Amino acid sequence: LLLQTPRVKALAPVLFGVAFLGAASQIAIPIQPVPITLQTMAVLLIGVLYDFRKGFSTIVTYLGLGGI
Repeated sequence: LLLQTPRVKALAPVLFGVAFLGAASQIAIPIQPVPITLQTMAVLLIGVLYDFRKGFSTIVTYLGLGGI
């Protein structure tokens, strides 16, 4: 199967992290004067759960997609 190849297994957590980070950035807590998003929590969670390479790849991919 295609889903069991080593490349897909290595890429899946990065794509899940990007999707999680994107979803968390859309959720805002309306505190005045500046609302807080859950994006900070998502970045910290990715940093704790992923190793350096996957965490770095996740954040760089998110920033790259945001730059498009």
